[in-house]
Amino acid sequence: MLVNTKHVLLAEDNEADIRLFTHFFEHAAINAKLSLVRDGEEAINFLTKQGDYKNAEDVDLIFLDINLPKISGFEVLKRIRNNYHLRRMIVIILSGSSLERDMEQAYNLSANCYVQKDKIMAQSDSFFQTIDQFWFQQVSCPSHNLELY
Repeated sequence: MLVNTKHVLLAEDNEADIRLFTHFFEHAAINAKLSLVRDGEEAINFLTKQGDYKNAEDVDLIFLDINLPKISGFEVLKRIRNNYHLRRMIVIILSGSSLERDMEQAYNLSANCYVQKDKIMAQSDSFFQTIDQFWFQQVSCPSHNLELY
């Protein structure tokens, strides 16, 4: 049976969070490639294959920090949901914030879920296994090239 490798994009600017996330992701033993961008402008360029990212691979899931430089994570999410080719992408908001208004804004912009960073770090093994089992093994998503009629 051919196993399809998934592609995950991490949009994060905090170096400590990047190191921890990358470490935990790599040790989770899931069948996914991880790419990294460090600001909202890079995230948009990566996802839309512009500039330095014109040869970027399609992304299956994005972990999106809301406090990104240049373009905020909320604005990136808004652009994803307003883009015909990206709007079905799985977007998991990562945040250090537990503020109700941040969670509300993320869900109002159609985030798939909102996760506080400290909860990931505290339960990294189970978090990444859950992501793998739910989003990559159980959920059925249309292909990236599907054209709607």
